[in-house]
Amino acid sequence: MIITRPYHDNTTNYLYTWSQHILQFAAEAKVKMIDISGEKVTKKNLSSYVRKIQPTFIMINGHGNDDCVTGHDNEVLVKKGENENVFKNTIVFARSCSSANGLGLSCSKNVNTTYIGYTGDYYFMFDLEKLFRPLTDKTAEKFLEPSNYVAIWLLKGLTAEEANRRSKNMIRKNILQIVAGTDPDQDLSMLPLMIWNYNHQVCFGDPKATIR
Repeated sequence: MIITRPYHDNTTNYLYTWSQHILQFAAEAKVKMIDISGEKVTKKNLSSYVRKIQPTFIMINGHGNDDCVTGHDNEVLVKKGENENVFKNTIVFARSCSSANGLGLSCSKNVNTTYIGYTGDYYFMFDLEKLFRPLTDKTAEKFLEPSNYVAIWLLKGLTAEEANRRSKNMIRKNILQIVAGTDPDQDLSMLPLMIWNYNHQVCFGDPKATIR
C-alpha cells in the first residue's frame, strides 16, 4: 500500500493527522506501507514508489479537481490523460475533491483498476479550537472516520464495493443520530455536508476488486 499525506494547510493537516488511524491499522495487520508525507508528496516520488513496489492499493489525501489529485503545495500528482497509468492495476481511494468525475472514470476503464472517490467536493467541518489537536475534534470525526474506514475495510480484505458501502453506512448513521437528536455533539449545520458526501462518494471499476 502507498498513502500520501501532505500537510501544507488546515485541510491537508487534518487529513494527514486522521490518516494515522489507517497507518496504525496497517501496522497491526502487518501490511507493507509506504507513507509519503509532507514535502515528499510529489509527482516524482509517487511515480517512483509505484514503479518500485507495484502496490495493490493507493490512498491519496489532498486537494483535487475533476481531472487530477494533488500533493504538497497542490503539486499535481496524477492527471487524466497525462500520467493516469500510475494508478493502473490498483485500487485507488482518493480523499480529494471531485477527482472521481474525470480522473476516476478514466482510470477505471483500465483492466484491474478500481477508483473510490468523490464526484463532487469532499467536505468536512472542524472545530477551530481543536485546530492543533485534530484527533480530539469530535466535529471532524463525524466526517473523517467514515472515510478512514474505506481504507481500513479494504485492508481487512473486503471488496471495493463493500468497503465503499460500509463507509457510506457510517455516514448515514451519523446523519440519523443528528436528526434524532441522540448525538451529544450534534450540530444541524453538519447535515447538508454529510448528505453531500454520502451522495457523491462512489466506486468505479471492478466492484469485486480486493487488495488481497
